[in-house]
Amino acid sequence: MNKYKNTVDRMDKVKFDLENNGYSNGKDLELDFFASNSLVWEGLNDLAHEDLNDLYKVHEFLISEVCKIHNNEEDHSNMQLFSNNLNIRDIKEHLEDGKRAFNTYSFNDYDWDYYVIGDIHSDSISTKKVLEKIEFFNKAAKKEKIRVIFVGDYVDRGKEHFKTLQLILSLKYIFPENIYLLRGNHDGGYMENGKVKLWVKKPESDSEDDWFLLYMYNLANKNATFKLDIINKYLKLFDSLANIAFICHENINIMVAHGGIPRPRKGESRYYGYINSISDLTNENIKDHLNKTIVNNMMWSDPAVSGDDLRENNTRFRFLEEHFEEFRDLIGFDIFIRGHQAEKKGYRKFFNDRFITVFSSGMLLEGNKNINKETAYKSVNPKILKVNKEGEILILDMND
Repeated sequence: MNKYKNTVDRMDKVKFDLENNGYSNGKDLELDFFASNSLVWEGLNDLAHEDLNDLYKVHEFLISEVCKIHNNEEDHSNMQLFSNNLNIRDIKEHLEDGKRAFNTYSFNDYDWDYYVIGDIHSDSISTKKVLEKIEFFNKAAKKEKIRVIFVGDYVDRGKEHFKTLQLILSLKYIFPENIYLLRGNHDGGYMENGKVKLWVKKPESDSEDDWFLLYMYNLANKNATFKLDIINKYLKLFDSLANIAFICHENINIMVAHGGIPRPRKGESRYYGYINSISDLTNENIKDHLNKTIVNNMMWSDPAVSGDDLRENNTRFRFLEEHFEEFRDLIGFDIFIRGHQAEKKGYRKFFNDRFITVFSSGMLLEGNKNINKETAYKSVNPKILKVNKEGEILILDMND
């Protein structure tokens, strides 16, 4: 059996039937979606020693297709608006909805519900629970206006790198107007002299199997049927991810990114006088005193609470409320939503509730027992943030 062909054919059929109103209910759509995802995994129990040609091809296919979708989301008019303006309020009515420019999405159709999903970290069980909690398949089958924004950190630490990524990529492939993917600080790395280099330092006590790029590298070296070039293909996928999303409603503007705001510059009249347009927020040529880009800043930074060391000479620095307020006024958003930090409650609010962390991998309870064997965050009660059609922000508990 050609599991690669069967998997892709099944995914294409789900996509075709969905586009042509072939689903009368969400249950059938859900069953078909997960059936198409599971085909390539049938009979695979020991990836180090079994034939992985079909698995490799499925992931290669999904990476290619999702990169094409990301490329097709680019919009020239948004590019001009982001280049010539600094405040989202001034341009939100003119932006093309659901499009991107300078790795920044714009959403300005008020008729959609949005769900912001925090870090997943190679946890397919939490990913499936997210879809269940928000009734994704029911709403997609009914063609309801639902958008799901993942804030990044799809990999590392959890136990199911490939299954989680396959699930998320197939969601983007089949539901391109419902699923949007941002980049986290774990979603990258590079190859140097034939060796993997991570963006995030692996603790010495951690197994290499828990770190996605190292896991792929070791697997490819053990199993010749899983080609080493899959690493560069995944790095290309990560490079295709957006960094920022703006959700614009009539009375509220929300900025979404993985980590936080850019590094403030001290000793100048304004902390952010060096930012002159929205496009500057993803301009890799803008660097701080550590030679880190503004993009890197926004994937790594954290809000400070009273008495915190700001770690001003670290890649992962902290910013104060006064920094946040200047940046908020400059860009013109009201609320900032991000992931990046594992909060025990699954969320945390800072700065008069204007800066919100959400984390979506963690314990999933059946009775009093945690049934999630994939998560690295067994003490986290994972959450989802919903932004409804009125612009209200609601917190959804994945264990309710």
